[in-house]
This record gives sequence, C-alpha cells and structure tokens, in this order.
Amino acid sequence: MIRSGTEADFESIIDMASNFWERTIYNEDFCEDTVQGMLSVCLDQELLSVVENDGVLVGFACAFKGGLLGNSAIATGTELAWWVEPDHRGGKNGISLLKHLEDLAAKAGIKYWNMAFMCSCMPDIVEDIYKKMGYVKSEVIYTKVLGD
Repeated sequence: MIRSGTEADFESIIDMASNFWERTIYNEDFCEDTVQGMLSVCLDQELLSVVENDGVLVGFACAFKGGLLGNSAIATGTELAWWVEPDHRGGKNGISLLKHLEDLAAKAGIKYWNMAFMCSCMPDIVEDIYKKMGYVKSEVIYTKVLGD
C-alpha cells in the first residue's frame, strides 16, 4: 500500500534512511536527528510518501519544495530520497512510490519536478525508469570533498 507519510512513520523511515546512507559516497556518521528534521520539513510541505507491505514500511520517498532561481513564483520540487528496501524491489513498489510522490508534488503546485539517482545504487535501472516515466536529463551532479 502506498500512502502519504506521517510523523508516526519517522522511526521506520529513519531505519531505512540508515540503509540508504550506507550506499552513498558520504563518509560521515549517520545522524538520526538530522533525518528527523528533514522528514519534518518534507511532512510540512506534504512531500512524504511511504510504501507499506503487511503493516511494515518497506520504502519511502521525500522531497523539498522551493522556487526557481530565475522566477521564485514558479514552484519546483527536488527529491531528497527515494528508497525501497532491497528485498522489496523488482515489483511495482518503487514506481508506485514515485508516482505517489509526483501526485503529492502536483497537488502542492509544483511545476518542475527533479529526481536524482546514486551512481552506487542501480543507476542504469533507475535512469531507464525515469526515461520511461517522461523525465529528461537536465543536470548532472558531481561531488568533491573540500575539507576534513
């Protein structure tokens, strides 16, 4: 079942976010308080979705809303995380979760919706999903460590 996330989901989402974090390139400690704060913003902006199987959360997606640099009256949304636990991938969980988040974004008045993917986590599959869902590549992100 796909549904909007609630504050009651935060504990399970934080556990999944820890799994997500392990697959990023960031060699930093995972901070539950940081995740909780970001989830609160996503919840306040009504951009938090979860997928639940047999009463257990197995995926989440969250995003932020803002304005375009060149015209702040135009709403844009950027995915912060889109995650389905590895044992629950391969079906429709991920795509259904993304579609639900897109629906929430549309209801929030977002015109331009941005999705990213990690190069360390099924990049070819995710890129193919995006293309099939009508996304076009508009930017590419590179990361460089600048300090300790």
